[in-house]
Amino acid sequence: KGALSIFDHSVLLSKTATFPDQPYLVIKLNNGETDKLGQLPALPKYIANYIPRAESFDCETCPENAICKQKGDLPYNNDDPAKFNCIANSSGGRSMLGFLKVDVDNLGKLFVFGLKRDGKQQYDTISRLTTFSRMLDLFFSGWVDKLTSVDYPHCYTVFSGGDDLFLVGPWDELLNLADQIRNDFTMFTGNPDMTVSAGVFVSKARFPISRAAYEVNEDLEASKTSGRNSITILNNTLTWEDWQFVKDQWKKLSPGQNEKASSAFLYNLLKYADMWQDYSKNNNITGLRYQPLLAYNLARNTELKRSAPGTYSWAEELIKLGPQNTGQRRMLDNMKLIVTLLILRKNGGV
Repeated sequence: KGALSIFDHSVLLSKTATFPDQPYLVIKLNNGETDKLGQLPALPKYIANYIPRAESFDCETCPENAICKQKGDLPYNNDDPAKFNCIANSSGGRSMLGFLKVDVDNLGKLFVFGLKRDGKQQYDTISRLTTFSRMLDLFFSGWVDKLTSVDYPHCYTVFSGGDDLFLVGPWDELLNLADQIRNDFTMFTGNPDMTVSAGVFVSKARFPISRAAYEVNEDLEASKTSGRNSITILNNTLTWEDWQFVKDQWKKLSPGQNEKASSAFLYNLLKYADMWQDYSKNNNITGLRYQPLLAYNLARNTELKRSAPGTYSWAEELIKLGPQNTGQRRMLDNMKLIVTLLILRKNGGV
């Protein structure tokens, strides 16, 4: 008696627990409280399908309002899905979109070998493999839906389930979400041998979604081919530990009331980062010119010491590098990504 016929059965979609006849099975979507259905045969099923609505964004106070009106990009009704320009404009800094893909590493090996034991007793039974599969899907469908709908409400779900996901959101919010998903997955599995890899692509709001999907998939593949358990951001592939280091530096130096480094200085740092990369990767000794050039820049840029003391002190440390200094070498190896993120964080910075 349902609207959708499937062989000798049919499916009825309902917002209430009222049915024209005794159902064979009730699947309660995104809600585990099946006990409220009484004696009905019921199971919960979680689907990651959250998308932000227009009502979550204040178009009237948005600085891009006039541009959106001119291009016809304003949402029509509060209940409409938010447009990508709304999501991009909610970023902290430049109005950019972030595209995130996450995938479990070595899933085939986990299914083939994960439950085997060297002793006589084997654990790779059909029931345990099924439970393993369902628990993975529970994380990527149920938990990720909770993260996006409650903790990261500006992020848009393209798909999430099984062992992977594809999300779109404000670029800076999406970077935090990538970290959250990785940390939560590690806690959920309790197994250091179960890891995830991720790719993040950043673009303007009007960038074609099909092309963005291709680019972020390439970033994910870069993380996979580099040894897995990694994340690729702005064409930089890092281990999750190195990304945490970069993220901590970026957060510490991000623009604020007491930290206002000029765009000109940050772009100079990008040049110095390229010099270091030329030295460290190509063994070009002229790349070490970044040290005297940075020292000269700091000596002339006395205003930076007042406007951005944290950035000034950070840049001073870069000058003191000895090539065998592991800690500072880590800073230099990731300097370009740190500075790029700082530039993106500057609100409309030039």
